[in-house]
Amino acid sequence: MSLALLRQQLADVIHGAQSATPGLSTGLKALDLALPGAGLPRGRLTELVGAPGSGKTTIVRTMVERAIATGWPVAYIDAARTLAPQDWAHAGAQLVNGEPGLWVVRPDRPARGPWCADVLLRSGAFAFVVLDGAPMLERGTAVRLTRKLFEFFVFNCTNLNIVA
Repeated sequence: MSLALLRQQLADVIHGAQSATPGLSTGLKALDLALPGAGLPRGRLTELVGAPGSGKTTIVRTMVERAIATGWPVAYIDAARTLAPQDWAHAGAQLVNGEPGLWVVRPDRPARGPWCADVLLRSGAFAFVVLDGAPMLERGTAVRLTRKLFEFFVFNCTNLNIVA
């Protein structure tokens, strides 16, 4: 293998391959421009991390609203059970293919959140799955969830783990 080929492979890994499929917009133009595909990549596990009050939930709400407006059903796993229903009622009222656009799942304890994400990803019913308030994903769980994204090829499924 030549040095030039190794350099090219390393550059592909570092910079990522540009996807022909546009990403899901975050609603922040500067952030979208910095991301490959002008938004969060589809079919990938994406983790959004920030301090309390940094705007994580606002970004996610914008993405959920955009996904529903595009016709993509969304599952929101509220593992910590802190989601304020009145703040999200408008999103749940929008229909996607005759069904509610937003489905909220509230497991009995936060540690069940990744299991819920696994089941929802395997169902293939949702184009966007948000996992909020679950403990930090262990490497094995993250790898398994990422494999589900490719195994079932939900054409634009993104799992988002929001960590405070």
